[in-house]
Amino acid sequence: MPPNMDHPPNLLSLPNEVLATICAQTEGREWPEIFRHPLKFLRLTCKHLYVPATKEFAKKFFTIPNVMVNTYSLQALVDICAHPIIGPYVDGVTLDAFRLGPDTYRRIQGKLEASITDGDIKSMKKHGNELQGLLEALEEDEILDDGGLAVNLLAKALKCIKTRRGEVAYLAVTSQYSTIGDGKGLGKLPNDRKTVWQNEASHLKPMSALRMLVDAAKRSGCRINQFEYDVPSYENFIELKSHIERAISTASDVFAGLESFGIHLRSAGAQRYSEDLAKILPLAKSISALELSATSLVNDKRILHAGDSLQEIANILDSVNSDTLRRVKLEGFICEQDDLRRFLDRHNSTIKVLSFSNLVMAGSWDELLEWISANLHLEKLELEALGTIDENASNDENGGDFPVKWACPEVL
Repeated sequence: MPPNMDHPPNLLSLPNEVLATICAQTEGREWPEIFRHPLKFLRLTCKHLYVPATKEFAKKFFTIPNVMVNTYSLQALVDICAHPIIGPYVDGVTLDAFRLGPDTYRRIQGKLEASITDGDIKSMKKHGNELQGLLEALEEDEILDDGGLAVNLLAKALKCIKTRRGEVAYLAVTSQYSTIGDGKGLGKLPNDRKTVWQNEASHLKPMSALRMLVDAAKRSGCRINQFEYDVPSYENFIELKSHIERAISTASDVFAGLESFGIHLRSAGAQRYSEDLAKILPLAKSISALELSATSLVNDKRILHAGDSLQEIANILDSVNSDTLRRVKLEGFICEQDDLRRFLDRHNSTIKVLSFSNLVMAGSWDELLEWISANLHLEKLELEALGTIDENASNDENGGDFPVKWACPEVL
């Protein structure tokens, strides 16, 4: 030890910047459990490292919290956004489109009837409690939705973000990721989101989630910078009406600053949702990046429901109304050559980066690429797995299927 040092150096004497770097390098492993999420334990067990560990914890897990429509999850979002250390790292919010539906009731009722038939008292009590728990959860869902409590909680969270950022960087409706809270807060229902909320017992209400986010953004005074609609699932949709027109009728300020719009949906059977999304896009007059993808129904090199898919994509492409569109990525759907060329022609002076991937077109890729070469001034063109189908597919009204011819033409 150097003679001018009374005490040996220790970890906690290091500068805060060094401690933050150490926390940032903390990695977990599966076993033992205490090592699975080391940042969580580090921030709770060492007061000297609480702040730097909490900051890294926020960067890793809470930049874009994903919540679902129940009180537990939404209140947790408010608490996260209001947290003095975690809150500044929240960039936006994603809202899960999955909701409880009538199939959950039928499934529990069937188990209850079977236990009554078998005279199994223990099973009767279990499923009776689950049925009561479901009724409580459905009541909570209605209060959150129709009663406006969900919008109130979302607005509180967005106000916290606005206070620190001045805008909300990212809002999304999704059906793809795990959520904060999962099955918690569902009364007497089994605390397992995978069995209670998904599979045959789950239903999607994406436009209800979208309406909540739009209403919350309006109420909080936030402008959206990036927006994603990420619901490519073929799960059951149960929305009879979305009321999205009412939500967006006064939402021009919410979308005025939108720079990036991502849409990921199923390409067939989603006509109402594509029409609703097409009502939002005209409000986004300054988007510079558009990403549109879909889950096409391809079976044994044949595409199903081609006519419906073509119209749904056309609705979205025709509604884009930005004067600053620079980057476009189109992936995984079927479209008509004329619809795609019309879209590109409207934005021919601004598009600089264009990407086509797993795209099936009713028409000729050679003709379209020749037109692109002559009319667009691109800095980058990406092509991958392009296909064609019979041009008569646009007249299909019977959900027919059409063979796909795959090719990837040379860049012109």
